[in-house]
Amino acid sequence: MQINKLESSYFIITIKEHKEIKNDLLLSIQRSEGKSISNDQEVISRTDWPPTHDNRPWIQMFYPLVQPYMLDIVDMMQAETWKIHSAWYQQYNKDDYHGWHNHDGCQWAAVYFVELPSDELKTRLFNQVTKEFIDLETVQEGDILIFPSYLTHKSLPNLTDKRKTIISFNCCFYDFDDIRISKIVKELDWR
Repeated sequence: MQINKLESSYFIITIKEHKEIKNDLLLSIQRSEGKSISNDQEVISRTDWPPTHDNRPWIQMFYPLVQPYMLDIVDMMQAETWKIHSAWYQQYNKDDYHGWHNHDGCQWAAVYFVELPSDELKTRLFNQVTKEFIDLETVQEGDILIFPSYLTHKSLPNLTDKRKTIISFNCCFYDFDDIRISKIVKELDWR
């Protein structure tokens, strides 16, 4: 078997409205249904995983918030549209963690850092084929990290006394514009 390295992209989007919406979003999450998860793979104090419907109150705030930012990526990807397939929140208290995993059934996975009390609590990405860690040094609270869903990732144990809150979602981009892509390829002089 021949293994070749293929570079891919990931996106870090800074949500300009984060400071204005953060407390309302957290309150809406607090009022939503939630449960804890504890097993060998993960310990999460509160989550609404697995998502069952999109009429959860926090979703009604979150989807309109991310829409314009995601449309920028749609344009960059030469696509026509995009869709969130599922979204859920996770809250990590002291000693909570989420082990290495990936997301199936989608092209891209995303993490919105609603509360990020320490840089040590950033999501860690690992390419299991190339055996390389992906440096996310610039990610901070208020950012959305979007990456290919096949990449394994984890949340390290929360060793702080402060809560980490994320919103995770899986998405796909659709209807790629052949004319736009062909024009770019032609400008690059590549068949």
